[in-house]
Amino acid sequence: MVRLKANLWFLLFSIALVSIQLKGSFGSESSKEAYVTLLYGDEFLLGVRVLGKSIRDTGSSKDMVALVSDGVSDYSKKLLKV
Repeated sequence: MVRLKANLWFLLFSIALVSIQLKGSFGSESSKEAYVTLLYGDEFLLGVRVLGKSIRDTGSSKDMVALVSDGVSDYSKKLLKV
């Protein structure tokens, strides 16, 4: 049950298309936005890839960032770069 809740949380987190605004240092007026998600296991790779495809399909020019935990295989990391 705990695992199911964690999976559901991750899916909802990813679908939310979290957009954060990164401010420049020292109060600079420049800003940049990015879509950010978390990948903490190979079993969530498909969801993260679908999220990335959905963002690209909107024509967004914002950066996409995936925070990847140690539990993700090198193979999955390579697939994220594609």
